[in-house]
Amino acid sequence: MLSMLTASDNRGRPLYQANDVIPFQLKHGPKIFPQSHEITQKVKGLMGPEYGGQVSEILTSRDTGISKTS
Repeated sequence: MLSMLTASDNRGRPLYQANDVIPFQLKHGPKIFPQSHEITQKVKGLMGPEYGGQVSEILTSRDTGISKTS
């Protein structure tokens, strides 16, 4: 979401408004933050970060044309 809100065009104007982010999040949220069973979540919590950001970067880049910023 942050990359969509902070991305600018060649004139320095924002590419997207906050209301543009909501449909993107509703469409891709389950892919970015997959749900699993409670036991699986507890085991994964012991193994490290739950969301690495790769899916979010791929979807944002593909759907909006915004490339990785860092």
